[in-house]
Amino acid sequence: MSWFMLSRAKAQNVVRHGTVFVQQISSKDSVDTGYEYQDKDLVKHKVYLSPKGKAYIYVYSKKTGKGYRRYLPKVTKMLKDMDNERTNH
Repeated sequence: MSWFMLSRAKAQNVVRHGTVFVQQISSKDSVDTGYEYQDKDLVKHKVYLSPKGKAYIYVYSKKTGKGYRRYLPKVTKMLKDMDNERTNH
């Protein structure tokens, strides 16, 4: 292996849940909200918060197969509203 290939390697953040190993989102400061988002195809995704407090889900492109974040502005607003209600009561 060349030095270039070694320098491009990324550490995997994997957690074991029973007999299943689950790869975590690679961002250091992303937080799992404990909520799920169901898309129009009835597929459920975990909802995460970015370091800047924006809600997103991790999805894969049907065309390329690559993973990416899909930000959810309405969910972000709903989470902020819920947090505001919790702190005001």
